[in-house]
Amino acid sequence: MMKRQIPTILILFTLATVILVSSTSAMAVGVGVNFQYWYPSFSGDLRGDGGGTSGTVMDMENDLGLDDEGAYAIEAGGQFGRHHLTFAYTYFDWSGDQTLGRAVVFDGATYAAGARVQTDLKFQTLDFEYQYDFFKIDTVLAGLSAGAIAKMKYVEGDVSLESSVNNRKKDFSYPIPMVGLAAHVGLIANILEARGKVTGITYSDTTVYEADANISLTAIPFTDIAVGYRYVDYDVEGDGVLLKTQLSGPYVSLTVGF
Repeated sequence: MMKRQIPTILILFTLATVILVSSTSAMAVGVGVNFQYWYPSFSGDLRGDGGGTSGTVMDMENDLGLDDEGAYAIEAGGQFGRHHLTFAYTYFDWSGDQTLGRAVVFDGATYAAGARVQTDLKFQTLDFEYQYDFFKIDTVLAGLSAGAIAKMKYVEGDVSLESSVNNRKKDFSYPIPMVGLAAHVGLIANILEARGKVTGITYSDTTVYEADANISLTAIPFTDIAVGYRYVDYDVEGDGVLLKTQLSGPYVSLTVGF
């Protein structure tokens, strides 16, 4: 599903960027690409329904043996006066090899207590984000801004459980609209900057919250190095899969822009 949506998202992002650049030619314009490595702690629950049967809610760490893994992200975007557009891609991949302490049901199949189960959980997120700065002060040596955020997040992935008896796999995808707030403080002509943002949504079977804060240093022209901390809480259900997970931890990033 998402593979068919990616070209459409890219086209919309490009068109929106062109429109904003054309309408803000007299404003400050900046574009850049950001590369991130995030190492979050990982916990949560997973359930896979199938065959008319509700699956067992499994603890991803204790039942399935999934452990912390690093994640890579790439982000491209631009600032056009008070407008910001960002497109981000993040990839997650966890695996576990565990002897079950209890019988569980996944995708209609029963995995017996004592069975050795190998689990793979992979998912990717695509974020298309628009931010408008409703408050902005810029001076020669300092700057301060606050903005409102509207974002569309797409989550797509698959989870599989394999034992000597069963081998089941389920795909899932969730489109998630989100809103939030952002703040930015720049010091010493923006050589040193601090940023923070919070986004989220809750409706029906979906609750997602994200929080991010970082400090960046422009050590050389057109290049920023940042350290930050991110917290993400997913509680989403669809396509017969319940994904309820919390991710939190530090990250480092490098931004090249002009």
